[in-house]
Amino acid sequence: MPYKTEVKYTYEEARKAFWATQFYKNKAGIAAAIVAVAIVIGFIINGIVTNNYENVVIFSLVLIFYPILTYIFASKRVKKNYESYKMIHGNTFSYAFYEDYMESEGEKGTSKIQYRDLYKIVETKTNIYLFISSGQAFFIVKSDCSNELIAFLQKLKKEIGNYKNSKATSEAVDYEQLTSSLESRTDILHKARVEWGLNEIKDFNWLLIKNEHKSLIYILVLVEVMFFAAFAMSFLAHSMRLAVESILLVIAVPLLLYILFNFRCRKNYESNKMLRNFAAIITFDNEKLEQISNVGSLKANYDEIYRIFETDNNFYILVSDNQAINVRKANCSNEMVAFLKELKAKVA
Repeated sequence: MPYKTEVKYTYEEARKAFWATQFYKNKAGIAAAIVAVAIVIGFIINGIVTNNYENVVIFSLVLIFYPILTYIFASKRVKKNYESYKMIHGNTFSYAFYEDYMESEGEKGTSKIQYRDLYKIVETKTNIYLFISSGQAFFIVKSDCSNELIAFLQKLKKEIGNYKNSKATSEAVDYEQLTSSLESRTDILHKARVEWGLNEIKDFNWLLIKNEHKSLIYILVLVEVMFFAAFAMSFLAHSMRLAVESILLVIAVPLLLYILFNFRCRKNYESNKMLRNFAAIITFDNEKLEQISNVGSLKANYDEIYRIFETDNNFYILVSDNQAINVRKANCSNEMVAFLKELKAKVA
């Protein structure tokens, strides 16, 4: 002890990490996909049995294009996410694993994570992923690890289940302590608390869908158009059953997606134990921003910021196309709000 290793952030590792965090053993996503495919197959079988070949054609097209569109969308997301994460391109991260916690250190930040704050550990043939929430993970390359470290992480994976219902154990550091640690800094122009709530998680993820993942909306619109087409064909075919089935699907598909969206946001929030005892401050100087918290730090030059979303109550400062620092306007001075609006314009 400690066991140590290093990893380099490359496109290939980003690709593997995406599939591991978004799809591999993602029970909710897999279950939703299975249910969707089962429903479509059911309509195809029903169409064959009842000689309703309009149904067979329409739902066969859905069955064919659904996995194709999903793969295309996922591949584009991987590339976009990697390209947007400019601050860590090619960076090497050092990891040290102690008895009760792990530390990571890189050019742009540090982290200290208690093992009982981990959500889960997933092992693939080439990597080990240590999840801090249902959608965020540190990755370790097994070929760069000692046999002792791999054995340690495999043992830790079995123990994570015992921590599932435990309380957060992040070091108890309050905002006053963090603020006092910055008193000697003369380069800071602005600073504010960083806080996250469930509604802000939902708000941020909806902004991502509208601004960064529009293809999801396009796919939904395409599916809805196909169901409306089926509804129109029901009149030509004089089929009341097809009309009812089509309208039910027009209603059910967006409703199920809305339920899934809320479920994933809640799961992401509740699975991140560190948010339950999270204390952080964001600072801005002439060249960069820095988030300092009770679990580590993160730095980004202004030209490394991906973009900034502004709502009535918040600024979401994105360091990639799916990760952000949340700044509530209520925690900002008028001067800082003006500064962030100006920074938003520059980033855009």
